[in-house]
Amino acid sequence: MALEGKRALIVGAGSGIGRGVFDAFGESGAQVGVLEIDESKCEALEAAGTGPVIQGDATRREDND
Repeated sequence: MALEGKRALIVGAGSGIGRGVFDAFGESGAQVGVLEIDESKCEALEAAGTGPVIQGDATRREDND
């Protein structure tokens, strides 16, 4: 899957399916942005990622403005 020049936003990329998608998209050349609730997982995602990582809860409106 070639994703060079594409962008993706993943909510909940800290573990499970979200982390798998994060890794696959990044390895395929996409710029991957993340919204993750767990602050400690944000640090690991920032180190491994190619785009912005925002700590927040997708279910809280104030975290999504």
